[in-house]
Amino acid sequence: MSTLTGLFAHRRLPRAVGRLTLFGASAAVLLAGMIAALPYAMRRAYTFPAPRPFAGPALYNPYAAASGTWFRVNFHAHAHAWWGLTDGHQPDADVIRHYRQLGYDVAALSNYEHISRGLGSDSLSLPVYEHGYNMDKVHQLVIGARRVEWFDFPWHQSLADKQYVLDLLHRSGELVAVAHPELHERRGGTDFRYLTNYDLMEVRTHSGVATAEWDTALTTGHAVWALADDDTHDVTDTADTGHSWNMVNAASLRPADIIAALRVGHTYGVEGDHSGSDVRLASLVLRGDTLVVKCVGVPARFTFIGAGGVVLATVAHADTARFVMPADAPYVRTEVTSARATLYLNPVVRYDGVALARLAAVPVDLAPGQLAGLIALAVLMPTYIVWRRQRRRQAALVTAAEADAAA
Repeated sequence: MSTLTGLFAHRRLPRAVGRLTLFGASAAVLLAGMIAALPYAMRRAYTFPAPRPFAGPALYNPYAAASGTWFRVNFHAHAHAWWGLTDGHQPDADVIRHYRQLGYDVAALSNYEHISRGLGSDSLSLPVYEHGYNMDKVHQLVIGARRVEWFDFPWHQSLADKQYVLDLLHRSGELVAVAHPELHERRGGTDFRYLTNYDLMEVRTHSGVATAEWDTALTTGHAVWALADDDTHDVTDTADTGHSWNMVNAASLRPADIIAALRVGHTYGVEGDHSGSDVRLASLVLRGDTLVVKCVGVPARFTFIGAGGVVLATVAHADTARFVMPADAPYVRTEVTSARATLYLNPVVRYDGVALARLAAVPVDLAPGQLAGLIALAVLMPTYIVWRRQRRRQAALVTAAEADAAA
């Protein structure tokens, strides 16, 4: 009897525990994989609009009606959230306090999947959050957020997947901005030839410059405005904090006024330093087809950029620059560069004189392969369960036979 007990203890029990552990681990991996795969059953196909460069007899100047006050604003900063998993170092109040000390008028917190509230009527009166928890780092800022949208495609995202998320986000907030596109657009931003239903794009963060992606969108007729944000996770890191911001021309600091200014392009991005910028925009006016850009501060270099990111003209060491917009140019945007700063101005674009054209991707009810995927899931899961049960029965029979042989 003791011999049988020893065999059980030294052979059958460890094997049983090992099989149980292996099965548990396999089940956990399978469950996690199934959960991660479920969003892909929600995929939709889209008919994307063909590229259609800006056209029309009139020129839209985003600064023509900018008669408010210029406010310094950062829309992208992270505080401590989600038990530190998102790498935010300071609490909300400390992040806001730091930006106030740097002279910011608005410093909105944009934690992942979380709208920060509860600090009164200070900067957090503008609700913003960063959406996205996928391997491709395809993230978005939702500005004027009403609620958090939790849905995302956690692994690779196709063009249609990105469009589906953008459409969802517009239902939960006032404006949607593409965050740090240079981190996830590995093909020169070609997806921005087609993506629609977003309002803004971060062209400068501590991660890099995304003017190429911006020009891709503008060249193909998508009227999106520029943002420049820190995207800091630690306000004590001077390399990531206080270097990129927005100047927003709004009637007041009320959220509705800031959002209204962003919507029509009364803003420009700045790459500077903690002490601010040594040059700032005074005005951009149109005199017929001539752009007149005037800045205050030190003399600067004006670069006029057209479709495809092509440099059309430069004016060096000046405070005012004029440029005649070519008849075949769908848009012209201006960068102003000084010793300590770069200003990214929104483009002047051609339009019909009534409203800017808005291209739209049209969803298809069922994506190719979606129904097949659901059917496959419904068929394979019972098959897998039966197969696992058969394997367990066979393993039990083999174990029993081994035990009998040993006895």
